[in-house]
Amino acid sequence: MLTPEQSLKLLTSNTPSDAAMADVLGQIGFADVTRARTRLQALCRNEDEVRALTDILANLLYACLEAADAEVALTNLERYVSVVPNRLELFRFLNLFPRGIEILVRLFVGSQYLTELLLRNPRYLEQLTNHRQLADFKSREDFLEVGSQWLTWAAHASERPDELRRFQQWELLRIAACDTFGLLDFKTVILQLSLLADSIVELALRDVFTQAGLDRSQFVVLAFGKLGGEELNYSSDIDLVFLTKNESEKYWGAARKLIRVLSDVTAHGFLYRVDMRLRPWGKSGPLVTTV
Repeated sequence: MLTPEQSLKLLTSNTPSDAAMADVLGQIGFADVTRARTRLQALCRNEDEVRALTDILANLLYACLEAADAEVALTNLERYVSVVPNRLELFRFLNLFPRGIEILVRLFVGSQYLTELLLRNPRYLEQLTNHRQLADFKSREDFLEVGSQWLTWAAHASERPDELRRFQQWELLRIAACDTFGLLDFKTVILQLSLLADSIVELALRDVFTQAGLDRSQFVVLAFGKLGGEELNYSSDIDLVFLTKNESEKYWGAARKLIRVLSDVTAHGFLYRVDMRLRPWGKSGPLVTTV
């Protein structure tokens, strides 16, 4: 890989890359090595950032070499660098914690969906890199406890759905990082994703029913499909059915609001796509079924 001197030259030279650097960039997987060099240079806006990026460039390019698609990795890195509050702090952090480089590149190449989550929450990288209990298994009760804590950070009731979205996005990225580095096996990953979704539906349901002044104990949410089978993946729909003992009409408004909380898209993204077609009589049936 590049020496520190070559890294600095790559980031500062205004002339075409020499043969050695062109060969390195080509081996990594960049079809247009001159354009790749220009894009790398554009990550820095001043001399301090150039020096800081120089310190991590060899590790960054090695991670791109190991990745399935160096072009995708660089494209998403450009996007990520553009949204972080402080590029210099980012480069210095990655120099202190090289594992962060591997986390970034693997997420950038492995999943565009997870990349978008990180772009919405760029500070989560530091938490992913430093979290000491990253791979700890969480039960449904654990997710409910942690999610409830996140909700207390909302200054107003109207902000609670977005706080729930932030909680979900953090947990998705945590699980994905464990998945990426082999810290959790496949069965544990889909179970964790399912328990996370289950807890989020419950937290959203509690909020909706509290605001509506309705008795939560008289309302049941059944999960079918991948969520019901505890086989949810990162971007699965959730199949739900709503049941109550009597007066189902009383719960229609709350049920519709619950679906909106779960599925509405905001600046902070959305929680889950909700599919209600498995309820009795499908689309033509009542939203809440009396049993």
